Amino acid sequence: MIGLRLVGEQKIEPHIPVFDKTTRKDGAFQATDFVFDAQANEYTCLNGKKLKKYWSTMTKPHFGLCKDNTYRYFASKADYSVCALRARCTPV
Repeated sequence: MIGLRLVGEQKIEPHIPVFDKTTRKDGAFQATDFVFDAQANEYTCLNGKKLKKYWSTMTKPHFGLCKDNTYRYFASKADYSVCALRARCTPV
């Protein structure tokens, strides 16, 4: 109840910082460099390849939400293993 007292009585406004990770400083592509197709639920990378949450057909529906409340999209192994842009896509 201390939090409510600080907000109400003390007129202190709570603030939780939001960290914007869409821009990169390590030379990697930014999130905005990838094009999202909402209807297909997939991204297209700068090399024109598709990034999907799943590459295989699921017998049971999966939503793909990770523990950190994000979704992960992946290139196919065939595309990823020979991609010339790979170093800028997944830096170490």
